[in-house]
Amino acid sequence: MKNMPGKRLARPALVLECDDWGGLRMPSLEARERLRALGCDVENRYDRYDTLEDTPDLEGLFEVLASVRDGEGHRGVMTPFVTVANPDFEQIRASGFREMAFEPLPVTWEKYGRPATMASLWSKGEEEGLFVPQYHGHSHLAVFPWLRRVQERHRGFREAFDLGYTAVVLPGLAPAVAGFRAELCFEEPGQLPILGGRLEEGIRLFRKLFGQVPKVFAPANGVFHPFFEEGLAHAGIRYLYAGRRVWVPDGKGNMRARNFRRWPPKERRLLHYRRNCVFEPSERGYDGIGRTMQEISAAFRWGKPAIVSTHRVNFCGGLSPENRSKGLGELRQLLKAVVHRWPGVRFLDSSRLLAEWYA
Repeated sequence: MKNMPGKRLARPALVLECDDWGGLRMPSLEARERLRALGCDVENRYDRYDTLEDTPDLEGLFEVLASVRDGEGHRGVMTPFVTVANPDFEQIRASGFREMAFEPLPVTWEKYGRPATMASLWSKGEEEGLFVPQYHGHSHLAVFPWLRRVQERHRGFREAFDLGYTAVVLPGLAPAVAGFRAELCFEEPGQLPILGGRLEEGIRLFRKLFGQVPKVFAPANGVFHPFFEEGLAHAGIRYLYAGRRVWVPDGKGNMRARNFRRWPPKERRLLHYRRNCVFEPSERGYDGIGRTMQEISAAFRWGKPAIVSTHRVNFCGGLSPENRSKGLGELRQLLKAVVHRWPGVRFLDSSRLLAEWYA
């Protein structure tokens, strides 16, 4: 049913959208063990496997994507959604935990021992049409509620801070903000323009890093407010990923689900779209590509593109090389199965697909 509304395409198209690139998650296996000893909940798949990307992750992805060609002879392509800054823990500490500070992504790569060639490797992926980045936000952190708890020395927060970890799970919070990963979460209206300015600064950092302005924005954890549309559009964003329901902060620390299709036209500055397929091989209970293939089949039956949602955690091996090997193997199997079943399929990145969709 989710594929019924909207325009149809003459030929099937597959888009792989992969969230969370650039952001810190679990700094190291040692940090994970210390957090567990502190009583933090680190048993979810992100804390088990997700960490800052490294050269083997990108090279492995590029090899898999290049190994399969679509009906026009084009190699596979993935759209990584990137956050371009991370907390500068040293500067925050130097301020007495009173002021937020960030470092650009290349500085984070350097601090965490990633090679100086990371930026050029990203550029190579884009030049070869394999890895075409879009915007996930300035950072993957709900700054205001997180920093307040660090200042208050809330149980576990200062210890996690010392380890370079921010995603402490607290009971009683809405799922959309659990782990303090939703950047656009705000607790009072006065914080809205600060967040909006930070989003626009992130786009400038994105352009400096990748040489172009992003066209597509997927907000972290699906939390968004119509206030941000005008600033994003002014900065060059054209398309907004929004699920059937969007988590909208009410400015008092709470969230409410809202159907984006019912947003008044006066609030809309961006063209909206949805994802309609899921591919998460690192999930517990994952039992192969069958579910994803069923969702792709349903999209193609209705003449819709298959826009597949996935995450970096499925393909990174800094904490577990076995996790990366499994994710890449499943991705290769998925791409081959799609081409075998639909020989005329096209592999597209998000920007190209949406430009065609809204032409």
